[in-house]
Amino acid sequence: YGQSLYFIVLKHTMSAAAQAELMEKEKHIMEIQQKVQMLQNQVANLANNQAALEREKKRCQITNAELSRCDTDSTVYRSVGRMFVKQNVTDLHKTHSERETKCGEEALKLSGEKKRAGESLQRNEAELTQAAKEYMATIQILQSQANAAQAKK
Repeated sequence: YGQSLYFIVLKHTMSAAAQAELMEKEKHIMEIQQKVQMLQNQVANLANNQAALEREKKRCQITNAELSRCDTDSTVYRSVGRMFVKQNVTDLHKTHSERETKCGEEALKLSGEKKRAGESLQRNEAELTQAAKEYMATIQILQSQANAAQAKK
């Protein structure tokens, strides 16, 4: 609180151009922070979706392993909501194989998207750090100028 009060007092003693520059830097930092937050959420969502696809793929692999032990004339059922529908073993095995392949492809695609989003996140975090350093340097310069002006009085 004390530091923010000092900045308020400091802003009253600086020129309009310096205040505008400071406000512009604050705005830039806020924009980058929003972008970083959005990218963090995007990376988390992509990771969750990728994990869900990997789980689905594994479930299909397990089901196919169980189906491969069944005779082709065995009675098997596929769940549809709350119901179970009788289905041919070969057809069910084919359905799960296709789903396993599709999940693997989608998970790989999400992995690439997650990598790109992560790289963008790193760039934006670095930009945010740099902008914060520049902002603090500007504050220090203005503080020095205000102290020098105060000493002259």
